Amino acid sequence: MRLVIIPLLFAAGCLRPQSGSDDGGQTSTGDSSTSETSEPTATTVEPGSCGDGAQDPGEACDDGNDVDEDGCPSGAQGQCKMVGKCGDGIVWAGAEACDDGNMDGGDGCEADCTVTSAECGNGVMEPGEGCDDGNDVEEDACPSGAAGQCKAAASCGDGFVWTGMEACDDGNADETDACPSGDAGQCLADASCGDGFTWAGMEGCDDGNMDDTDACPSGVGACVEAAKCGDGYVEMGGEDCDDKNSQDLDACNNACASSRWVFVTSGSPVDSGNLGGIAGADGYCQTFATDAGLPGTYKAWLTGADPATAPATRFASTEFKGWYLLPSDPPTPVALGWADLTSPNQDIPANYLQNAISADELGMSPINGFAWTNTKTDGTQLSATEHCADWSADSGNGRSGKVSTNATDPSWTENAAFDCSVGLRLYCFQVE
Repeated sequence: MRLVIIPLLFAAGCLRPQSGSDDGGQTSTGDSSTSETSEPTATTVEPGSCGDGAQDPGEACDDGNDVDEDGCPSGAQGQCKMVGKCGDGIVWAGAEACDDGNMDGGDGCEADCTVTSAECGNGVMEPGEGCDDGNDVEEDACPSGAAGQCKAAASCGDGFVWTGMEACDDGNADETDACPSGDAGQCLADASCGDGFTWAGMEGCDDGNMDDTDACPSGVGACVEAAKCGDGYVEMGGEDCDDKNSQDLDACNNACASSRWVFVTSGSPVDSGNLGGIAGADGYCQTFATDAGLPGTYKAWLTGADPATAPATRFASTEFKGWYLLPSDPPTPVALGWADLTSPNQDIPANYLQNAISADELGMSPINGFAWTNTKTDGTQLSATEHCADWSADSGNGRSGKVSTNATDPSWTENAAFDCSVGLRLYCFQVE
């Protein structure tokens, strides 16, 4: 047997796939239909560019990504130009707390890329400070002491009283506490009556003045409560009076309306119906009242030829809500206001008066007789003709009212006609 040795020669680059052979070094089985081919993996980075993972000429590093914040800044800012380090202006995630692009200290980012620790009171505004005025005073424009810590410039509501700018500061924005601190109060003053802020739990009202005669008595009243009848302060436009008591039949009733006197004259002013007209009759009433020491202005319950002279017009009292009182001791109520005087009583509709007008200017009663009136219960003209020639003659007839202790029905003013040659009394009403 003969042994044959066939020498094999290897040279670089000699082992190549032959034309027609399968890629990837696949071995033929003799059946081309069963051969398999593996596909190459695609890459998103062009060869020779930053981020391809290969350090190309001109690159200081390439870690195969486009992230700036790692050991090789490879994004739009870094561009693989240098290895990440402190001072490059790019914060290396996990390795640096800051990087301001320089190696200076005390500027917020130290030379080792750690954040500069703020020192309140050194006069330098550092990271984390809202102000720094170089001291440790809490009561100036920058609260810098142990509590303020340069966190923010002074402002109303921060809890520090800014000297010369604030009178108080309780650390909130509440207008209704001891230091009004909201947009309106602005810590300008401690809460007080008259500042316009109602101090919760201490004041019942506060309208920003020291007036006792408005809706919030703020002078002597001290803002204790909103104005009301019985508080002792006369509210202008709302009360006629306020005597701070519960006596209804005195000069100021329980609705804070002033009372007015009413009486029948103690005698006839003249011996006929010639009273000198309506003006003359009013004059007689005023004289009787003044001589008796009764205050105010008085007019006669009397209507002449002109309907406009009737009490409903002439008295100008239709809005009056106080008591009409007889000047007796104690005072006797006749009617509660004009509406009660001129309307049927609620309890006894047949009656108009709560008590008859049977006391004179001195409060003396009972008096019985008649008074010139020519006036209906509603205060308007009763007769267009029976008025003693407009109360200027002693001839003709004039209408009267009955003066009696039981004259509470319409007869008190709508009664018989008398000859004008006789003298009758007058009903006199205080009008102001």
